[in-house]
Amino acid sequence: MDKVIALDGDGVIFDYRKAYPAVWKAAFGTEITMVEPNAYHAHTAYGVKFESAEQEAQFFAHFGEEAWATMPLMEGASEACALLAECGYKLVIVSSMNPKFQDARMRNCELYGLPISDVYAVKRTGEGNPKLPIMHELQPVALVDDLMDNFEGLQKSVHSAFISYGRFDCPSLGSDLLADSAHGSLLEFAQFWTYPK
Repeated sequence: MDKVIALDGDGVIFDYRKAYPAVWKAAFGTEITMVEPNAYHAHTAYGVKFESAEQEAQFFAHFGEEAWATMPLMEGASEACALLAECGYKLVIVSSMNPKFQDARMRNCELYGLPISDVYAVKRTGEGNPKLPIMHELQPVALVDDLMDNFEGLQKSVHSAFISYGRFDCPSLGSDLLADSAHGSLLEFAQFWTYPK
């Protein structure tokens, strides 16, 4: 059986924040620049405050296939995936996102030549950990995620690896000790995981 490592998408492999400027320009025809580089949430990073529900809807109407298929990588993500794959791990993405963009996310992986076997998009409903059913099905050796809530209910056999950039508005800031291990990036996790013990 393949040794599977499940990777979160946004904030672990892809930088969701960096997709914002192109979407904003497509929606409104103007430029935005990052004002809070140490922010976890994209709207905080760019100082975006929607003036109405209509404006917000217009923005997200443009956050479609192209944005999800061309999202920039987090620093070191490509090297991390290559290292894990070279060590014999099957890599899959399990991401809390709209399932209709699952294929676009796979195209995003292909764009950068990432050795990702499958993408699973799960919708967050507010009722428990949406990743659990896939985790039970895949039986991975590890889940790498930047939100502690996504480790809730995991089997003890699954190593919980928390990625934290220490951003001031991260919902899981300060939760490092609650995971099996904590790392400053996916590359740091890959080096930790593959280093001869």
